[in-house]
Amino acid sequence: MNSWHILTASVTIGLISEVVYYSYKKKYPQRLSSFILSLFTSEASDQRLISKLSPPKYFYKVLFFPDEDYPCKFYAWKGGCKLPICNFPHVETSFKLFGDYLYSARSSLDVCVYTITSLVLCEIILDVHKSGTPVRVIIDDESDNFEGSLLKKFRENGVKLRTDKSSFLMHHKFVIIDKETVMNGSFNWTRNAITANNENVFITNNPEVVKPYMEEFEKLWRYFEPNSRLYMKRCGYHSDRQ
Repeated sequence: MNSWHILTASVTIGLISEVVYYSYKKKYPQRLSSFILSLFTSEASDQRLISKLSPPKYFYKVLFFPDEDYPCKFYAWKGGCKLPICNFPHVETSFKLFGDYLYSARSSLDVCVYTITSLVLCEIILDVHKSGTPVRVIIDDESDNFEGSLLKKFRENGVKLRTDKSSFLMHHKFVIIDKETVMNGSFNWTRNAITANNENVFITNNPEVVKPYMEEFEKLWRYFEPNSRLYMKRCGYHSDRQ
C-alpha cells in the first residue's frame, strides 16, 4: 500500500467518525455528554486514588529519652564498629536517630540551644562543620561558665557562635537542618538529657512549622550580633535590672 492509499484511508476513516459522532450526538445528546463526563470523572477519581496511595509529603516524628546509654559512635555514624569487644550498644536508639538527622545536614545547620555539655554532640557539630556544611550556633552566655562547657572547642574550630548577654535565659532547644527540617523539644544537649532525664524531641519537615523557627533563629542571630545596636540595647536594659 503506497502513501496515497494510506492518506485516502485516513481521510475516509476520519469522515466516517465525524458522521457517526454527529449522528449519535443528534439522536442521543445526553448519553454522549454523560459518556464524555464519565471519562473526566474517572480520571479525577484515579488522581484522587493515586493521591491517597502516595506517601505523605511531610513527615512527623517524636523521639523520647532517656536511652540506656550512648550508642557506639562507630556503629552509629562512622561506618561500623570494628572493635572485638565494644562497651557501647549497637542498636537503634533515640539519640542515634537524633545524630542521624544532624549528620544529614548538607546546606546548613542552625543550632539554638540553652547549653551544650555532651562531648558526643559537640563532636557531631564539629564533624558537620568540617565537612563544609555551614554551621551556626546560638547559645545562652551562662553556658560558658558551666562545668564541661564545650563552647571553647567551637571557637577554636571556627564554628560561628553567638550568645546573649543578659540576666535572662536564651532557653530555646531547637535545630534547623538545611532550612527544611526542625527538631524541637525539652531536650538539652547534655549527657543527663540523653541517658537520665525524661525528654522529648519533635521532628518535622512541614514548612508551616519550620518557617517560624527559621524566622526566630534569624531574629536572634541579628539580635546577638556583638556590638550591634539591638545587642547593646539589650545588654544595657538588662544590666539595669541586675
